[in-house]
Amino acid sequence: MFELKGITNFLEYMTPPDKVPPPQPDPNRMKLQELEERKVAALEMQAKAANDKVTAHVEIEAQRAQLAKLQRDFDNAMSNREQVRKDTDIANKIDIAQRETAILEATPMTSGVASASPR
Repeated sequence: MFELKGITNFLEYMTPPDKVPPPQPDPNRMKLQELEERKVAALEMQAKAANDKVTAHVEIEAQRAQLAKLQRDFDNAMSNREQVRKDTDIANKIDIAQRETAILEATPMTSGVASASPR
């Protein structure tokens, strides 16, 4: 076609289609895509940090609840132990009083004052 119009050296000015390099990506579009990828990565990091914070908070609250239960159990055990100690103390006082009474009842009155305590 070019030869019909008188252009004989058209191959010097035209590149054959098989030798044309593929189009290069647009640098501005590449920068925008990179920026979007960074935004997505930042959002993922924020979501992970928020999730980690919630998980840590839940674990802390579970530990607080466990600690409160342990404290209640300890307080109950101490209260029970104190009650047993008081009951034992009262039982010992009653036993001592009964023994003293038995000694006084078994001892003849020789003086005006009776005492179960040794002199």
